[in-house]
Amino acid sequence: MTDQIAFTEEYQTKILSLMMANNEFKFAIKDQLLPDNFGSSALQWFYDKLSDEDVLHTKLTLKEELMAAAKTNVIRKDEVDKYVSIYNGIKTAPLPVEEDHIKGTVSQFIRTQSVKRAILDSMDLIQTGEGWDQIAEMMT
Repeated sequence: MTDQIAFTEEYQTKILSLMMANNEFKFAIKDQLLPDNFGSSALQWFYDKLSDEDVLHTKLTLKEELMAAAKTNVIRKDEVDKYVSIYNGIKTAPLPVEEDHIKGTVSQFIRTQSVKRAILDSMDLIQTGEGWDQIAEMMT
């Protein structure tokens, strides 16, 4: 079953939702999960906020940070709707079955995203025909 998982934006939003709802999960994965694992700058922004060790966000505190970022133009006006949409997904805690699914598949998500990043990072090396050893090392 896990071979057929599509790590969609909804899945990534549920990871963030679980990070906010479950501090044990947050602290267990925060060192393995990177902002680059997320597919958009909006998801990455929320990951940066939720992975902060010093802040245990609630719906209210995360909403306040979002509003402040929008007011100070950290988030561009044309992207605010996207951020609000993701926030609406994050603020709802995952159902128990979703939580179990995320816990069971998050390591595969991290590996998949790492491989994608390594492939993209290796494109320049492939075009020059050099650096095959570096490519193999990145893939490992």
